[in-house]
Amino acid sequence: MKETIAEGSKVKMHFRLSLKTGEVIDETFNKQPADLIIGDNSLPKNFEMELLGCKPKDKKKVLKTKEQAFGNINPKNIHVLPRNRFSFKENLTIGTVVEFTDANDNPIPAVVIKNDGENITVDFNHPLAGKDIFFEFEILSVSNYRIPAKNISAYK
Repeated sequence: MKETIAEGSKVKMHFRLSLKTGEVIDETFNKQPADLIIGDNSLPKNFEMELLGCKPKDKKKVLKTKEQAFGNINPKNIHVLPRNRFSFKENLTIGTVVEFTDANDNPIPAVVIKNDGENITVDFNHPLAGKDIFFEFEILSVSNYRIPAKNISAYK
């Protein structure tokens, strides 16, 4: 009997994330497959929902709108900071990813979107925010052991 994907399932799969233009953002079809546990927050909830009920050998391609994928671009996540907030060793060209930390010392990446020499404009939105995403996957294996409920937060 084939295992069916449910909350807490360990899944081995190939996947591809691409834009409507055909540009591939990330994929595993030509390399090592991805391993994840459903509900461990390694995939956005709306992507994991597509996996629920699937079995090994199942294949699917779905379009996730920007709202279902990584959200809309939030203008409040774009900040202009003085150049002296950055190390002079950092190359702050447009597109450079810089890392900040939150109050709990967790890393928060941001992308430089403007550098006028005195001020640096950084965008803390997810790099795929504001974009519709094709999510394509093939399930290779499913193990339905259960991880402790305290580790699963995506479906609460």
